[in-house]
Amino acid sequence: IAGAAANSDTAWRTLVADYEPLLRYWCRRASLNDAAIDDVVQAVLLQLSQSLKNFKDDGRKASFRRWLRAITRSRIADYLRQEQRTPQSLGGTTGTDKL
Repeated sequence: IAGAAANSDTAWRTLVADYEPLLRYWCRRASLNDAAIDDVVQAVLLQLSQSLKNFKDDGRKASFRRWLRAITRSRIADYLRQEQRTPQSLGGTTGTDKL
């Protein structure tokens, strides 16, 4: 974690390899589809890259994992809110065939 926070490419790749499966698991538990999972995981990793230097271990078990879970829940909620605001089109392109 400290290496990734210090912008070590190797440490960052290791952190992503270790935690991406867990992020995907949390997203699947939230009933997101594969495309949504990809979007949320990307948003979590982006936020993580920007805020990892601010992480403070609180000395309790799984401190980083709890922090990462909170970020993930927040990004899932953001995604779901955005989905509710975006109108869904019905019928594909058949509605424009008669124009």
